Amino acid sequence: LPLHVGQLCVAIAASTTTSTTSTSAATSTTCAAAAAVIVVLEPMAQLLAGLVRLAVISDIYLFQAIYKKMALNRKKYPVEICKGKAGKYTEYSSTTGITKTHGQSV
Repeated sequence: LPLHVGQLCVAIAASTTTSTTSTSAATSTTCAAAAAVIVVLEPMAQLLAGLVRLAVISDIYLFQAIYKKMALNRKKYPVEICKGKAGKYTEYSSTTGITKTHGQSV
């Protein structure tokens, strides 16, 4: 189904409007946000389609690659140490054992 800015605006405004927010103000703000989203949807879809095609040609299983990357990130950034922090993985090397040259793959 094609997305239409008007329909998206009405749907988002209806779901985000509170009793203290005027509907027209919420709709106006929401329409601007919806228009911005729609502008980037097509390029994002094209990029994703290209990545999927490249993965198929290269015999890369995307879900497997994503899970491996998530597993590596869990090792690099353990929640109990890193939650709420924005440090690079090398800051946690003393705890995780992962350095620039060791432990970069799952």
